[in-house]
Amino acid sequence: MKKKNKNILNRKIILNTIVIVASLSIILLLVWITVGKSNENSKSITASDTSASLSPTVRKAQPQNESSKETDKNLTKKESPTQNPTEVTNYYDGLYKVGTDIPAGEYVIISSDGANAHMILSKTASDSMGDIILDETFSNNTIATIEDGTFLTLKGAYARPISENIELDTTKDGMYKVGLHIPAGKYTLINNGNVEGYAYVEITKDSLHNTDSILSTYTIDKDLEVTLEEGQYIKLIGARIK
Repeated sequence: MKKKNKNILNRKIILNTIVIVASLSIILLLVWITVGKSNENSKSITASDTSASLSPTVRKAQPQNESSKETDKNLTKKESPTQNPTEVTNYYDGLYKVGTDIPAGEYVIISSDGANAHMILSKTASDSMGDIILDETFSNNTIATIEDGTFLTLKGAYARPISENIELDTTKDGMYKVGLHIPAGKYTLINNGNVEGYAYVEITKDSLHNTDSILSTYTIDKDLEVTLEEGQYIKLIGARIK
């Protein structure tokens, strides 16, 4: 009888122990779950804060008031520099090797005293007949394009780069570039009576003085109407623009 009572007591103790252990396990499990959720919330908040700190700050530009606009305008104003007197480049009487003594390019060649002047453009410095590219006598001016390796001889004349925009008297004999010395358009040409017989007019597409350069030629003893286009050249001998 005593053994039975003892066994019953032992069973009760074991059951109570199991209940206590189970209760403690449940409590620990609940605590662990609660702590885990708390950590996740903390991580979420930290990530959100970090993301917010990396995002650029967008600001709307405020419109300028009139006084600030005027100030900006004043800051960008500059005084125009004082212009220096125009400098020109002249090549006077002499023999020049193009590319060494004088740059290649287009030149206005002007008589030094308004009387007959002379220019020769040659393949060599000898001026032998077979080497001459251009041999021209003129009383006012002519225009010529000279190329590297050729030789230019000037007598009673000087050459100036056409880029320096020389103003020429187009009422006299000479050669003129359309668009630079005279505007493009229709013109009436007349014989000025300074030469015997017919006056001579030549219209060219360039200033190389080649046969291929010539667009048209005229000999006139009365009025002649011509149309000149930008970039063309007109040579007048004994004729003038009306």
